[in-house]
Amino acid sequence: MENNTSEFTPPEVTKVKPPVEVATVKPKPMNMIDPSEGPLTKVASDQPSMNSEQDWQQTAQEKLRWLLNEFPQQFDQFSGEYKKPLTTAGLVLTTIPFVALSLALLEVINAIPFFAPVLELIGFGYSSWFIYRYLLFADRRQDFSQQLNEYKEQILGDKSGK
Repeated sequence: MENNTSEFTPPEVTKVKPPVEVATVKPKPMNMIDPSEGPLTKVASDQPSMNSEQDWQQTAQEKLRWLLNEFPQQFDQFSGEYKKPLTTAGLVLTTIPFVALSLALLEVINAIPFFAPVLELIGFGYSSWFIYRYLLFADRRQDFSQQLNEYKEQILGDKSGK
């Protein structure tokens, strides 16, 4: 075994410089603003003062009259002018909860063991039967096409105008 004996050498000692004095700036005192001067002292108001109970009641009655008389007319004009966008927005907003509910229901169904694979097998079997029954052979495709056209005429009406 070798004996490693090395002498300990202390690190170089650097001289510490004395602290530098930093000039401090004293804040100047702020001039106090005279509250009687400036734009905030007097505010012009177009609305009547609400000093008395009678003024308050009169203002409330005017707003109620506007709400009952003019607002329905303005709303009817607005809804007549923007009927299609409002209908579209309403449909979109009402489908959001139904989509969320459907996703939650599917999540619950997928959590049941063996239930989701059984439903997949049922879907695969039904799709196979449908293809064999209606789409595989040419004469059956024509019958299926005629049935679809009959259903379209029943639902949408006859295009010839009979």
